[in-house]
Amino acid sequence: MTEASQKPSKKDYWQEQISLYKQSGLRQQEFCIKKGLNYHQFKYWLERIKKMKQSNDKVPSNAIKPSQRISMIPVEVSNSLSMISSLAIVRYCTL
Repeated sequence: MTEASQKPSKKDYWQEQISLYKQSGLRQQEFCIKKGLNYHQFKYWLERIKKMKQSNDKVPSNAIKPSQRISMIPVEVSNSLSMISSLAIVRYCTL
């Protein structure tokens, strides 16, 4: 392996530092001083990783929300052999 492939990405590096900070019980500035980290970079990555996590936790926009009603209506489907009765799920959308 080359040296470049062994080096973690900036995101991975800062995720590790933030994880260590959360386990440390220290204040942010104390942690940065102890680890030799730039406090402003630490704050930047703390906020950036928090936003990334929040965007990953969001529900897809096309997901059915609890406030949307789902109705079932009877439907008759015919084929050449026999009549088949079934139910179809119809998504009821309010405008």
